[in-house]
Amino acid sequence: MKDQFPIFSSHPDLVYLDNAASVQKPHVVLDAVQYFLTHEYANIHRGAYALALQAEERWRSARKTIATVL
Repeated sequence: MKDQFPIFSSHPDLVYLDNAASVQKPHVVLDAVQYFLTHEYANIHRGAYALALQAEERWRSARKTIATVL
């Protein structure tokens, strides 16, 4: 499980407990955020162009996923 979190490769002895103020992110999350920011980023609710509509759809999809989990 620790191998999914980059922080542990540079700090192998780290003991990390999740809290409300911060959270370590696994590779899969960091990769998805980096891809979005470098390839698909646009302001949601502010544009009528294709990239903004695509970003807004991703945002809506993420909200639905979170609502389903909660």
